[in-house]
Amino acid sequence: MALPALAVDLPLQASVQVADTQVLLRDLLSPADAARLEQIAGPISLFRAPEPGKVRKVSRETLARLVSRQIKPDQLRLTGAGSVTISRKGIWIEPEEMEAVLGDYLASVASELPGVTLSFEKLYLPPRFMVAAGKIEYQVIPSTRQVIGSRRLTLITRVNGEVVANKSIRVALKASAQVVVITSDLRRGETLTASSLELREQDISGLDEPFFAFEPLLGKQLKQSLRLGQPVLRRQVEFPPLIKRGDRVTIQAQNPGIQLNAMGEARQNGELGETIRVRNNSSLREILCQVQAAGLVSVEF
Repeated sequence: MALPALAVDLPLQASVQVADTQVLLRDLLSPADAARLEQIAGPISLFRAPEPGKVRKVSRETLARLVSRQIKPDQLRLTGAGSVTISRKGIWIEPEEMEAVLGDYLASVASELPGVTLSFEKLYLPPRFMVAAGKIEYQVIPSTRQVIGSRRLTLITRVNGEVVANKSIRVALKASAQVVVITSDLRRGETLTASSLELREQDISGLDEPFFAFEPLLGKQLKQSLRLGQPVLRRQVEFPPLIKRGDRVTIQAQNPGIQLNAMGEARQNGELGETIRVRNNSSLREILCQVQAAGLVSVEF
């Protein structure tokens, strides 16, 4: 659309609030003047918006110079306020919101562990923080492979798919369940049988990967001696590795929205959830990957 022969006056507002990451000239005008600008020249981008909750004050002269790079000065003239104070719309993430997200996560984990009761004994929430307006999503990552035994939870906040906050939150978990314990003193190397095991209700908040059923343990050997009534933990039992050194494996490289596969060779044995060295067959580089299943490892990038 052709610009008018005479310069059009566009009065600037003294104070505006924006929602997007980029400030446009129309953001600094009244709705009526923004509509006029749209008819005359369309969107004119100026600069990056301040962070949520922050402000930036820009003089009319500076704005005029930025506009003149895209439109001739004799076609459009900025008037009105001598400077514009620009703030960016943000959303406060309150401690109550964080507590609700963590509570939902804990309930979800508990639902996958039948017979386990999980709750927060203590929760050390950080102060509220502000993020940009948009679609907010949360991800919670425990400090251990299982939530049970974790002393910290990482709360990742994304807005429109982009990570905007990463909070490490100290927690004290209370957990109880029926777990597998030893029915008599057993020495290292002894084989576990149904008669040497029983289920007993216990506080498991300080236990690292206990067992909730006999089946995974039957026929396995102990790595260390255990005493009567002692819970059996995964690290105390000899399990055949899911992946052995020299195995051909699929490397699953992923980040939010993208997943790539490559072939590699395991450079060491690994059980489920363990991190092992894997050589990428294409680059011949060794990388650290997490064992996901027999023949499958993953790495984030």
